[in-house]
Amino acid sequence: MTLRRAPTSRDVAEAAARQRRVVEEVLSRGVARYGCPCEWDRFVQWVGKEHPERSMDDWQNLLVRAAAGLPTFRIGPPARPEWWLQDEWLCVRCGARWKHYSEEWRMMAYRERLVREGRPAPAGRMEAPAVPGQALSPEAWAEFMLGEPSGT
Repeated sequence: MTLRRAPTSRDVAEAAARQRRVVEEVLSRGVARYGCPCEWDRFVQWVGKEHPERSMDDWQNLLVRAAAGLPTFRIGPPARPEWWLQDEWLCVRCGARWKHYSEEWRMMAYRERLVREGRPAPAGRMEAPAVPGQALSPEAWAEFMLGEPSGT
């Protein structure tokens, strides 16, 4: 039996940095293809998905945070308070309105969601390729989001 060494803090930091780079690259390519993320069904589905209790999705959190940096969105305070609602976003390209929720579900662990107003999420189940019991690889996630090999 071969034992694998436990990941070091450096390994974890490098993997997180790589995941952020992949999210930023996928978001950039998606926006270039669709003009704005509002017309990109997989983006709308992924940023808006809900989670069962005691869970979160790092890909979703990173995607919402990266989208906040797009010049496409104007971000302001909510017009009416709601639980976990952080801010409201307006797409300056197409006029779509979004609500950004950030729920602290465990100490210093957040679930970020971005929900488009006035339009239901695209129909159909979103099945990203994954191996049971293993995290979704950056390559598999990027390929799923773009619908083509990512080259990451």
